[in-house]
Amino acid sequence: MSVSVRKTKKILLTGPPGTGKTAVIDELKELNYAVKEEVIREMTAALEDLNESDGINPLVIADDPLEFNKRLFEKRKEHFKQSATNEVCFFDRGLIDVVGYMEHFKQVYPPYFTAEIKNNRYDMVFYFEPWEAIFTKDEERLETFKDVLSIDDTLKKCYHRLDYDFVVVPQKSIAERTRFILNMINV
Repeated sequence: MSVSVRKTKKILLTGPPGTGKTAVIDELKELNYAVKEEVIREMTAALEDLNESDGINPLVIADDPLEFNKRLFEKRKEHFKQSATNEVCFFDRGLIDVVGYMEHFKQVYPPYFTAEIKNNRYDMVFYFEPWEAIFTKDEERLETFKDVLSIDDTLKKCYHRLDYDFVVVPQKSIAERTRFILNMINV
């Protein structure tokens, strides 16, 4: 008798800041789907308290940006591993985003990041493009909309270079975006 082992569908939601990813993650959570929330907000909030960054992105001014990004990468990898107990799991950002942001800020990342990304692949990626109508700055989101456009360009190049295709999420209501994603993954 063979035992059927179900593989978790790992679904990544990504894109530059302020594009509605977290709102959709929150909606998926309300629908009782397994989600792994973004970890960077708590990390950058702690940095801001320590450094009083005055609007400069904490990823740039951290005492040790490489160490900060290594911790971020490990937290996201841990989320990836923890998802194995679910049939479907949604991620608010992923491993590739660490590399994309480091490239955006002209930071060098260790080669093992690329190896880990190749060994921990998401099954499907949904990309949220810049949407000025919903973009807002807040205490943890320090980028301007012009910064968002630049980050968008870097992230897209990074995803393509690391052999990921993505589905662009239409700029519609939270409910419509959520339904679009669920329809695309057939759940």
